[in-house]
Amino acid sequence: MFKRYLGTAVLASLMASTLALPVLATETNDNSNSNSNVNVNTNANTNTNTNSNSNSNTNTNANTNVNSNVNDHDDDDWKEKAKTERERIKEEKEKLREQLKKEREQLKEKKRLEAEAANAAMIACMQTAVASRETALLKSIETRYNAHKAALEARKTALVAAWKIVDLKERRAAAKAAWSAYQTSLRQANKTFKSEKNATWKQFYADRKTCKASGNSGDYTTEGADATL
Repeated sequence: MFKRYLGTAVLASLMASTLALPVLATETNDNSNSNSNVNVNTNANTNTNTNSNSNSNTNTNANTNVNSNVNDHDDDDWKEKAKTERERIKEEKEKLREQLKKEREQLKEKKRLEAEAANAAMIACMQTAVASRETALLKSIETRYNAHKAALEARKTALVAAWKIVDLKERRAAAKAAWSAYQTSLRQANKTFKSEKNATWKQFYADRKTCKASGNSGDYTTEGADATL
């Protein structure tokens, strides 16, 4: 009886073990599948992250390269524009220098022509001034000469008449009067001449100033030259 019960228990245990194997296998498979899924997901995420990082890095590098190329292009454009601007400024300066040089030459030529014209005008003016002076002096000298001649003629007449007087006292008085009248006539003639001469030279100085003649204009003689007239 006991042996029969033991055999039945062993048989039941074996059957239970047999039934448990598929469940264990199923659990094992489930665990395996789960692990596979985890691995797949992990690999997928890893690949996705790797690809994302790779794409991000690629995009970043591409953007960096693009920005670098753009910056290099902008630098080249700026350098070219700066070079063009420098050349333009250089050309403008050169044109300005040429223009200033031309204007200076024109101004120099204008001043030269003006100086020549002024010198010619001064010479013509001085010709007139000198001619007027000399003419006035000649006229004054002629006036004085006529006065001297008249005085001499009057003296001659008076002295001849005095020597016709027999009385010595009267003759001396007549002769003295003749000489006195002559000297008075000479002093008056000389005074008039000196006054006219001074007036003539004064007018000449004014004319020379108007003519803008300087001391090195060729002749700067004063009235001292006529002191013995």
